[in-house]
Amino acid sequence: MEIIKRKGVPVLITCDIDPLTRDERIRYGIPLSEEQSSLLRTSIGLMIDLLSDIGINATFFVTAALCEEIEDELSELKRRGHQIGCHGLTHDEYDNYARLPYNEQFRRIRSATEIIEDFVERVTVFRAPAVRISAKTLKILEKLGYLADSSVSSQRFDLASSNINPKLLIAPRRPYHPKENDAYRRGDMKILEIPISAFILPFISGTLSIFGVRFMKYFFKMLYMESLRTGKPIVYLMHPAEFLASENHRIPLSWFFSYRMWRFQGNPIRYLLFRKSGKSLLEEHMELFAYIKYHYNVKFLSVDSYISRYNGNVEII
Repeated sequence: MEIIKRKGVPVLITCDIDPLTRDERIRYGIPLSEEQSSLLRTSIGLMIDLLSDIGINATFFVTAALCEEIEDELSELKRRGHQIGCHGLTHDEYDNYARLPYNEQFRRIRSATEIIEDFVERVTVFRAPAVRISAKTLKILEKLGYLADSSVSSQRFDLASSNINPKLLIAPRRPYHPKENDAYRRGDMKILEIPISAFILPFISGTLSIFGVRFMKYFFKMLYMESLRTGKPIVYLMHPAEFLASENHRIPLSWFFSYRMWRFQGNPIRYLLFRKSGKSLLEEHMELFAYIKYHYNVKFLSVDSYISRYNGNVEII
């Protein structure tokens, strides 16, 4: 393979569009009576405006079960040049690609792909619900013609997460072709794994909500310096629904004694640390993205654009 060092720092802004479950509404302080479709449309609209104001494109990983509710928004995202990826079929506790057997995973991913492709053109990138994935998942994605997955968060090990996985600590930091029997090791599969940026803590909107924009600027600077040396893309994960959070909400005490909550949502104490206002979170994202854009030779790319520029017979070194 020809080895060419690419100049520039690739930054991939990725947005996960999940169902607004009862638990999610309680976390964000959203009335349970409000229609999901209206809430989703509002949150996606806020995200579109944010990206437009900064002048960047992003990749939206969409749960297939939501497509009919946000059909107009999917068309608008496509019109504005954003990429649509697959974020599983239902994004519930049964949509767990780290545990499901091969045949059930294949059924769900194929169904999700067909649903999304009824609303947009061919889907080529995937992110697993709750970023839970297995080697079986990657085999299925490759078989279905996917080019890349972005579910592994290399060197992430925050103890409040619902996905505490020691294998993340040994996963390659740079994009890699996984082993056929291990999603967290470098191998010779055709599909490309593009890790979500992390260093113990993940580079995601939840971290911004807890630690604030100043911390996230330092975090980005560290990742930026790493990328200048290695060419590694900086991958940021966010949930536009967080922009809907009100200032007045409480976390039920019962969550701390719920096995289901600890298993599927993680340590409930982290929700007590989240900033209360979606408006302030939106403003801090505007500040963070403007700060990122200010840096020399930053290239905002969709996942497909990144693959086109850096995959094939060019390897980042």
